[in-house]
Amino acid sequence: MEKTNSKIITVLLTRYYSTFSNFIYYVTGRGYTHASISLGNAEALSYSRIGVVFCLLRIPFKIRNRYFCSQFVAETLQQTESVKLSKKASLYLPNELPKVLECQHCLRGISFAS
Repeated sequence: MEKTNSKIITVLLTRYYSTFSNFIYYVTGRGYTHASISLGNAEALSYSRIGVVFCLLRIPFKIRNRYFCSQFVAETLQQTESVKLSKKASLYLPNELPKVLECQHCLRGISFAS
């Protein structure tokens, strides 16, 4: 049997109810407000609210080891070299990730829980 070099990546998209998440919810057309992905050896990372503001303005912006949730997920997926993104990782909001992931031919399946 031939072994394949495959990876299993799980992306969790959720709706939070904090003040900042409510702002994202209403500004981005309602839906997901948070995206997360699991990594084994993550370095110390910080949340970047200013990154969200630049993303809403459609301005690519990155500070080393500072991410907002969907930026981190998009960049991690990009680094696996199995998911191709059409724009910089810092320009993705949580609501955009399901459409991006559905278009990838390398994925076996996507399930949505309501």
